[in-house]
Amino acid sequence: MSVERTARIGFNPDFAPFTYEENEGAAGLIITKIKEICALAGINAEFVAAPLPELRTLLSNGDVDLLAVLADIPSRRSEYSFSKSLLISGAGWFVPIDLDYKNGDVPRNVVTPKQGPLVRQIENDFPTVKINTSSDYDGALQTVLYSNTGAEAAALNWHVGSMLIEDKYRGLFHMPEKPFNQMKLAMAGLPDDPKGLIEELNKYIPDAWGKL
Repeated sequence: MSVERTARIGFNPDFAPFTYEENEGAAGLIITKIKEICALAGINAEFVAAPLPELRTLLSNGDVDLLAVLADIPSRRSEYSFSKSLLISGAGWFVPIDLDYKNGDVPRNVVTPKQGPLVRQIENDFPTVKINTSSDYDGALQTVLYSNTGAEAAALNWHVGSMLIEDKYRGLFHMPEKPFNQMKLAMAGLPDDPKGLIEELNKYIPDAWGKL
C-alpha cells in the first residue's frame, strides 16, 4: 500500500519500556505497535519527543496529531478521543525496602505523578489513602526515599516503575508481584478525532492487544 498520509505522533522519551529514544529515534513496546499499524494503514508516522505535559500542549495546539500512549480512563474521555487498546498494563505500589510491607497491602500515604491517571483512580478506589503528587516518575520515587512527606509508597505504572527502579534504584524498593489495577493504554487524539486518524488506525489494531 502506498503512503498517502502523514501522522505526527508525540511520545514521551522517558516512558520505557513503552516509549523511549534509542539511536536518535522513537522506540519501545508501544512505538513498535504503532509503526506496525501505521504501515498497514499506509500512514507515515513522524514521531515527536517531548515530556508528557508538553505533549498535551502540542496536541491541543495542533503541533502533533496524536499522542502515542495515554491511559484511557473515564475522566479523560471528554478531553481526548482514544484508539482501541494497544496494551493492557496496570499500577503498582513501590514501597522502600526498609519498610515492613507485604505484597497486596495498601499503603496509607502515597505519591504519584500529578499528570498521570492514578490520582483520580486512587481517590475512587482507595478513598482512605492520602495522595501526594510529583512532577514525574523519578520525582515520586525520590519523594518516597528522601522527603519528609510521610509517603510510604510511589504509585506508578507497574511496567515503567519496575524498569526505572531496576535502572536507578535497584535494591531500594519492594517490587510488587502484580498490578493492583488494570489500565488500557491507547493512542489519544483531540475530541471527535477531527482528522479521522484514530478511526483509520483502529481498523488495524488487533482485538487481542486489548487482552491480558
